[in-house]
Amino acid sequence: MSFLKTIKLEGAEGEIKDSYSLFLEQAGMIPKPMEMFSVSPELFKKRLDMTMYYRNHPKLDFSLLTCIRYAVASEFDSLPCVQFNGNLLRRQGLEESDLEKLRSDPTSAPLEEAEKAMLIFVPKALKSPESVTQEDIEGLHGMGWTDRDIFDAVNHGAITFVSSVMMRIFRIE
Repeated sequence: MSFLKTIKLEGAEGEIKDSYSLFLEQAGMIPKPMEMFSVSPELFKKRLDMTMYYRNHPKLDFSLLTCIRYAVASEFDSLPCVQFNGNLLRRQGLEESDLEKLRSDPTSAPLEEAEKAMLIFVPKALKSPESVTQEDIEGLHGMGWTDRDIFDAVNHGAITFVSSVMMRIFRIE
């Protein structure tokens, strides 16, 4: 049971209700981090704005971002995020066996080589920041990624990681 009182769909009003409806329509479920952020309407709005930023990102597409969240959630054992992003990946045509393989081998993701490189980089950077080298960054640059793309991808993974930690703190399941 959650330590905090979040706003459930049936009690949602205004922007939170509209956002929940959008998630249900597009993803089939409400992401647990968004439900957690309903505790603070102002931060909920900021989180939604961040979600919309990534949704319209010029280079990081939906499939890559979903794979990044799935990989980070898997790496840091966030079951709600694994389930949500696994559901999104299934909607994109992946089978359960594909998801199992993706957990252990990110190179199995149905992405282009440059996207796979980014997918491998983000969880590595979050798990072991000190292991990131200039060569890692130059390698991503060599595949066409800009500093902004790299920063945004790592930030996206970090948001997933932080949300996972907060959900554990407040027992959001």
